[in-house]
Amino acid sequence: MPRFPRNAACLAACLLVLLSAGCRSGWATLEQGRGAYYAGDFQSARTALTATIEQDRKLADVARLELAVVELAAGNPHASDALLRECRDAFDQRDPPEVVPSAGSLISDERDMPYDAASYEDVMIRSLLSISSLMSDSGDAESYAMQAQMRQLQLAQAAEERGLENVGEVYQPLALAPYIRGMIREATHHDYDDATRAYQLVAQWEPAFAPAQSDLLRASQGTHSQPGHGVLYVFALVGRGPQRVADVAEATGPALLIADRLVAATTQYAIPPTLAPVPIPRVVVPGSAVAAVGIQIPGAPPLRTAPLTDVGSLAVRQIEAEMPWTVARGVVRRVVKKAIVATTVDSVGGDNAALQLGGSLLGSVWEATEKPDLRCWSLLPREIQVLRVELPAGKHRFSAAALGDSGLRSAVRDPGAEAEVVIRDGANSYVLVAAPEDRVTAVVLR
Repeated sequence: MPRFPRNAACLAACLLVLLSAGCRSGWATLEQGRGAYYAGDFQSARTALTATIEQDRKLADVARLELAVVELAAGNPHASDALLRECRDAFDQRDPPEVVPSAGSLISDERDMPYDAASYEDVMIRSLLSISSLMSDSGDAESYAMQAQMRQLQLAQAAEERGLENVGEVYQPLALAPYIRGMIREATHHDYDDATRAYQLVAQWEPAFAPAQSDLLRASQGTHSQPGHGVLYVFALVGRGPQRVADVAEATGPALLIADRLVAATTQYAIPPTLAPVPIPRVVVPGSAVAAVGIQIPGAPPLRTAPLTDVGSLAVRQIEAEMPWTVARGVVRRVVKKAIVATTVDSVGGDNAALQLGGSLLGSVWEATEKPDLRCWSLLPREIQVLRVELPAGKHRFSAAALGDSGLRSAVRDPGAEAEVVIRDGANSYVLVAAPEDRVTAVVLR
């Protein structure tokens, strides 16, 4: 057997071993942490995710995001706040993902690159920071909400500069930011003009959010609550959020144009006339039995939360809109890998049929090792929902339950879904509820 093909086969085998060894143990503990969160076992979730952070650098940032959600649901908003800020700052310092693939990702794929938050995750980091600040009473909730709004605007501007169509629809502003601003401004009892403008944006950006009209009317009349009453706000993390699954995509015209520009600007290679489909991550929103959270307070009619931010829809829109850049990076990697193999074969002796065969084998094995990057912030909710209810000042006992599409309470019992909240005259009180699947797993009071 000629020397080069044998070495090529060995190298191919080594590549397969190295690239498949990866982070199996890290993935196992990551999935354990996610499963424990869905079951409401926050201590086990914390243990597994902390182990992932300590043991697997490629999954550490994702595990930090997951742990932030766990800590928030477990009633530790200060810990959640610290984790989210750490992730926000780390992602802000990294290059945007549409740049030319790095040397590391050219050797294998994007799984070997430091994790860079998807655009919707970037916005949601700031959105959850605003909620964690509300729950910790740090006083930064409005600032974080405005950061989320500004980040979405920056993403829209960048997309428009890249020539993306339907930017306004894809990067639609999130109503959560002005809602939190309106809620906080209204509670000052004098910034009603600011609150009115904020609720106008909520009604404009999320027309399906029915409470916006009553919020707008109340703020325009300059009334926070009746004398002797206060307001309870329930923020609910409802359903399972967007997940990444493996898929393949054709190298379409827009993706090839982007890839050609990247290749021409940085290498001496050219895009071949035909390319096989490229492995890509596709975002899906899994089904879950919960549609809303029902709140029962003695002396009040049955209440339910209303969707304010559709995280799942946001993720699907933005990931699909950015797909040409995702495919283009895959095309660039494939072009460079083919060129490296061809150049190596030619330098050794390109007229040797055995060398050509070995090079072709190596190239095929190298391409076969490429897989889509399925890392994602899996514990985000499908929706962030809100309920506002005005109550007499004093202590109130309430219970929360997962509601299905029919509005009926889930058949699964919600353990620990009862709490007592103190309503202060003329002030806001806050409760966070988590209902990721078929029951309420957490009720957190500020």
